[in-house]
Amino acid sequence: MLTAITKILSHIGWRKKILGYSALYILLVLGVGIYGAVTINHQNHAMAEIVQGSQQRVNGAYNARVAVVEMGRALATVVAAEERRTIRLHAVGAIRALSTLDEQIQVLGETLIDSKEVKEIATLIKRMRPTQMQAIKAAKKNDDSGAMKIVGSLTGDAKRVDELSQQLVEKERELLTNIQKKSYAQGEMAILIMVWVVSIGLLIGVATSFLAAYLLTKPLSMVESSMTSLAEGDLRITLDNAGSDEIGRTVSAMSRTVTNLHQLISQIRGHSVLLTQQSTEVGEAAHVVKNVSIKLHDSVEAIQDDTNTVHSVTQTVSEQLEQAAKGAQQTADASHSSAQQLMLSVKEFERFQADMEQTAEATRALSDAADKVTSITDTISNISSQTNLLALNAAIEAARAGDHGRGFAVVADEVRQLAKRTEEATSEISGLVEGISSSVSSTVSALETSVTDAKENIERLTRLAGEANESSTRVQEMRVCMLQVEELMSSQTQSVNNITSAITQLLEVSGDANIETDKLNVLSQSLDRSATDLNTAVDRFKL
Repeated sequence: MLTAITKILSHIGWRKKILGYSALYILLVLGVGIYGAVTINHQNHAMAEIVQGSQQRVNGAYNARVAVVEMGRALATVVAAEERRTIRLHAVGAIRALSTLDEQIQVLGETLIDSKEVKEIATLIKRMRPTQMQAIKAAKKNDDSGAMKIVGSLTGDAKRVDELSQQLVEKERELLTNIQKKSYAQGEMAILIMVWVVSIGLLIGVATSFLAAYLLTKPLSMVESSMTSLAEGDLRITLDNAGSDEIGRTVSAMSRTVTNLHQLISQIRGHSVLLTQQSTEVGEAAHVVKNVSIKLHDSVEAIQDDTNTVHSVTQTVSEQLEQAAKGAQQTADASHSSAQQLMLSVKEFERFQADMEQTAEATRALSDAADKVTSITDTISNISSQTNLLALNAAIEAARAGDHGRGFAVVADEVRQLAKRTEEATSEISGLVEGISSSVSSTVSALETSVTDAKENIERLTRLAGEANESSTRVQEMRVCMLQVEELMSSQTQSVNNITSAITQLLEVSGDANIETDKLNVLSQSLDRSATDLNTAVDRFKL
């Protein structure tokens, strides 16, 4: 059974195990504490309620006894009193005392339903109430002997009530004593249960501790034995499965480590043999490298002579390209200057064209104005003709009027002469306007022809300027290409210089290679010795 439990627990992590054991123990302790606290609290509440109820009943019984005493004293005072006022006052006190006794008995009856004493006291009170009233009436009539006799009959009932009240008090005290004993017994039982539960918890804790120790020591003993064998160089050890908890995973990792170490030592043993062979090959290769470095030194010297020749030729070509680039720059500058002059001429022609167009527009406006003037002169000519006709009609009418129309005839004649002069002036203006209009038309035609010619000249100049710019651009591009070739030649010169420097370094490296080859021979011998030592170290392990 222990083996089965161990196998099950080996698959649970130690963190969970420890937390589980701790939680179980804590829950057990909490359960015991809660049980004890709840039990004691319940007992305390029950005891408090019982004590409170019993105390109320004891107080009720005590108050009943006091009420009986007060009632007897009040009745005695009533019998002894002579004044009606005093009799009335103490009679009220006796009645109040009996009412108080009745109230206390009713309260006790509610809590002690099956109590014989309470029932008997209630019966006595009912019987005492009419007798009490008879004693009060006899006292009011100053019948002292009758009142004393009635009061004497009440004495027995009052004593019985007092005895019954005393019995109630004794019973309640006995009940309290029994309740206390029962409470003490329950407390002792709760303590006993807590002791048993704590004892069981301790037993479970001890058993859990032994189980945890067993779960820890078994795999650790196996690990200790395996590590001892591993320290002695024995790689033939095998580790059993220890579960999937932390220790089990550690054992599994150690098993994989041993396996990997076994493979690594096997590989090192195989590689040590190869290392011995390769150290011999390195020595032979060092001898070959030394011969090659000597031949390389001779070849590098020949290459150095060729690079000097290339450097001289490259420098000469670079100088010639520089001169060609300068000439191309001068040509490009001249072409660019001509293009600029042409563009200035184009701009002048464009301004001239604009002026010509403005003049043509003004001339056209003048022609339009001449046409308007011609229209106006025609209108004036028509008006003068009509005026002349009207003047003639006026002269005829003046002639008909005789002497009375002579002044009007003079005016009509002047009007006719004015119309005639107006017609002549209009004819002259029309002639002038026609001449101006003809001249303006000729001028407009000439201006339009000039504008057309100017446009054609501007287009030719623009094309020439564009061609000049293109020529300048092509020359500039040729110069840029020459400069690029010159830069390439400079770069070629730099490359040749770099090659020369590299060749110099190569000569130095070739010399250093001979030195390093000698060192390589020494290293090969040292490597051979290291391979021998490695074989000796690997042979310590048992595979």
